[in-house]
Amino acid sequence: MKKRYYKYFIYCLLIIICYSCSERERDNPLDPKSKTKPVITLRVESHDNRIDLEWNKSNIDDITGYNLYRREHPDSIFTIIHQALPAEISYQDFNVNLGNTYSYYITIVGEGTESLPSNFVHITPGHGYNWIAD
Repeated sequence: MKKRYYKYFIYCLLIIICYSCSERERDNPLDPKSKTKPVITLRVESHDNRIDLEWNKSNIDDITGYNLYRREHPDSIFTIIHQALPAEISYQDFNVNLGNTYSYYITIVGEGTESLPSNFVHITPGHGYNWIAD
């Protein structure tokens, strides 16, 4: 009689184990299998001879820095233009031409890993005018 209960107990235990296992949530942007975007937002501002980029600090403690990417034309590829330290939250891009549209994004870098891209921003530097309505 004890063998019978033991056998049912093992079957129930196996069923519970098999059906209770699920894929764990991968919410760390530095996890290579994560589909979570970094919790940083890239902002840009155009000036006559430069583009100012600014981002908020990551909420991840053990980062080694940020990689800032840029492309000059919609059909070109993104390349790293700046590798920022963890304390940095801004960069000025002086290598710009008036009238060209530039696209940027930033990633978080950890020990041997890199997050998915942040938001993409697009900007065209040029002469600006401020209009004041009376």
